[in-house]
Amino acid sequence: MAVTLRQGNINRAASTDFGSVDFKDDQTICDFVNARWQSRSQYRDALERQWYINMAHFLGHQYLQWNPVTKALYLPRQPRHRVRATINRLMPLVRRIVSSTLKQKPTWTVSPATNELEDRITSQVSTDYLRYMWKQIGMNEKLVEALKWRSVTGNCFMRVLWDAFKGDRIEATPGDLYGKTQGAAAKKKADKEGRKLLKEMGLVSPEDAEKMKDLNLYLGDVEVEVCTPFEIDPDPDATRWSDVTHLIHTKTRSLSYVKERYNLKEEDIEVTDGEALGSFYEKQIASMTGSSGFGGSSHSSGSVNNNSGVLVHQLWCRPHGEYNTGYWAVVIGDKCVRKSINQPGFPTFPYAHLEEVPVPGRLWGTCALEQCLPIQAAYNRARSQIIEHLNAISRPAWLIPKGSGIGQGSFTGEPGEKIFYTYPLKPELSKPGDLPNVTYHNVNHVIRDFEDVSNQHEATRGIAPGRVESGIGVAQLQEQDDSILAPASMLTADAVSNLGSWILQIASKKIIEERIIKIVGEDSLLDVRYFKGEDLTGRNANKRIGV
Repeated sequence: MAVTLRQGNINRAASTDFGSVDFKDDQTICDFVNARWQSRSQYRDALERQWYINMAHFLGHQYLQWNPVTKALYLPRQPRHRVRATINRLMPLVRRIVSSTLKQKPTWTVSPATNELEDRITSQVSTDYLRYMWKQIGMNEKLVEALKWRSVTGNCFMRVLWDAFKGDRIEATPGDLYGKTQGAAAKKKADKEGRKLLKEMGLVSPEDAEKMKDLNLYLGDVEVEVCTPFEIDPDPDATRWSDVTHLIHTKTRSLSYVKERYNLKEEDIEVTDGEALGSFYEKQIASMTGSSGFGGSSHSSGSVNNNSGVLVHQLWCRPHGEYNTGYWAVVIGDKCVRKSINQPGFPTFPYAHLEEVPVPGRLWGTCALEQCLPIQAAYNRARSQIIEHLNAISRPAWLIPKGSGIGQGSFTGEPGEKIFYTYPLKPELSKPGDLPNVTYHNVNHVIRDFEDVSNQHEATRGIAPGRVESGIGVAQLQEQDDSILAPASMLTADAVSNLGSWILQIASKKIIEERIIKIVGEDSLLDVRYFKGEDLTGRNANKRIGV
């Protein structure tokens, strides 16, 4: 499909076909990414609309409706006497699913490839390193955030990357990057090669590389990032994650973040105004939840501000053709600011897809919350009808004969109130009818429907159902309810296991200096280890990462 892109005063046709991308040609990469971004609404509107509705219901805003024109949620008007009761049964549902998934307290464990002593030592060092990184990365917090996204939208993504702005900070000169040298001529050559290396790595601009004397650099470290489904645009033709040939990861960043991370000048950065960013998920969710947003770590220092921001697109491609290790590129505006072929030994596609309920023949999954939306609406409606009837009984309508001389605002409801009327046209209170018993029965039926669809019955909530009084009987019923989460827990465990494997792959290639890790070992004793990246792989690299 062709999309018209506008660059200045010139219109240019661009294709959304991945086959049109040439890694050697930056323009084809930029055209493809921007064309996909402009045409994304054609195949993502229905998905994102459902995710916004799910999010609103999870937060208790369960009377919002979707406006297809503005592509935003709004609250429709209602008569003053109408009651909009909201008894949110969806948030406890999500919290129980998340807690059931994390009940076993997952952690990374590395099994040796063979029974040889060297492999056993390597697996122990790798296990200790992963235990250390679990704490450093904050995996507990990120897993909770990822599982919330998974349980609310049905989908979430996590990826592993090397963050060059993490780790200890060091001071150096350009020549230090080339290596230790002796003699004036060797130092001059090292300085020249070091400045050249700075340009190639993109750590500084070409102008700054020629004039800077001292460097303030970070050692860098591995990072795990939670990616919401709004940010990920995978291959639209794929029906399984293993069939995805490429994806585009789009995120809003602040101007200062882009200047620091990609070493760009402010005049070279295309800043997107707030109106254009209004359709992106961060603005939509912030309007529902306030300034805090959804997910504790999703709004960090690199997130978009209230007025403007920068859209950063990352294109990741699986191995194909002559690129047998895959490649990636970063596009900002109409410029490809970074690109690289994956080095051998690096993860070729470091994204893991978490689904709660996989849908056959479709890449995107669903969730129990989404299936319970109609039942939640019926429950709110039934409870609202009961409250409206109670209001009608406590303050019934007045029957005022014409000519009684009573004005429209004569009744205030105050104690001891005097009401003057023309005899014998005396006003009378109306007598509302009794609410049918079927209304209360309907509430019970809706609750049972909710339990059946979510598979969370009384035993899951710690209530002994019926005549079951023994603890063994309640435990068996709880286990029966939890068994439905086994596929989702298995897929999540596989995804977390892949994350651990990718962390070891990246660390083994990027950590070339000796580092120290401190972990709490047996008997609460502090265990200190020194290691290099090569110590994490050993001779046999086919280790098994368990969770």
